[in-house]
Amino acid sequence: MDLRNIWIVKSLHKLIYPRQILPKKCYKLSLDFDLLKSQQQLYLIRRSNLPYEDTFEKLGDKYEINEDALINHPKDILGLSTNIAGGLFKRRHLKFRLIMNSSGNAKWTKKKRVFLYTHLKSISIKDGCPIYMNVNKIHKFPHDYKKPHTNELINFLKSIDTNPIIEKNEGGAKILTMPGTCIVKHDPLILNYWHAEFQLIDVTNEKEITKYGSKWLETYCNDIINNAISRNCMPYPANLDYKLDKSCYTD
Repeated sequence: MDLRNIWIVKSLHKLIYPRQILPKKCYKLSLDFDLLKSQQQLYLIRRSNLPYEDTFEKLGDKYEINEDALINHPKDILGLSTNIAGGLFKRRHLKFRLIMNSSGNAKWTKKKRVFLYTHLKSISIKDGCPIYMNVNKIHKFPHDYKKPHTNELINFLKSIDTNPIIEKNEGGAKILTMPGTCIVKHDPLILNYWHAEFQLIDVTNEKEITKYGSKWLETYCNDIINNAISRNCMPYPANLDYKLDKSCYTD
C-alpha cells in the first residue's frame, strides 16, 4: 500500500470516530458515582491489553482475569483509564484510543461544544477484547493498608475514633494500619464524555494519591488490584440488557 492510500485509510478511521460519545452541552459536567451506585447497578468497560484467550479463564460459573490484561505495573492503578458502560459508549468503541497529551484527550470543562474535525490527530486505533467491571463492588471498596508509623498518623487515627494498630515490618520498623479505599471518578474528555478513572484516596487529607515510589504504596496498589478490581472483572455484564438511565447524565 502506497503512502497516499495509507493516509486515506487512517483518515477514514478517524472520520468514523463515534460522535455519540462526544460531550454535549446538555450533559452534566460530572457524574456522582456515590449517587449512581445507590440508584442502580453500574459497570465500567475497558480494553484488555491482551487477546481474549489470554485475558479470561473460566472457572466453573465464574471468570478469572489475568492481571496483565489490566495493568503492566501496580502503579498503573493510579488513574487507570476506563469507560462508563450502559450509556452511549459501546464495546465497539473500545478500539478508538486517544493519544496521550493530545487535544482530544484533554479534560472537557465549562460545557464547551466539541468539534470532532479539530481533534483528528488525537485518534488512534487499537483492537482488544472488552473487560467489564462491577462498579458497585469496587467504588469506595474499604481496604486497610500499612503505612510507616508517625505521630501525625497516630493523632489522625485518634481524631477519627480509631484505635491505632501498631505492628513491625520484616525490617523491624513500626507500621500502622490505615483505613483506605478505591474510588471511581468520572473524568470526561473532549473526545470521550464517558471516560472515568480509578483513584486511591489518602484518608488523612481526602485527596487522590498521585505520587508513586514508596514500598507501602506498591503493596497497597497490589492489594486493591487483587482484592477489589480483579475479583469484579468479567467478559460481559451479568445483565446483558444493562442501560444507564438518561436522566443520570443529562441536565
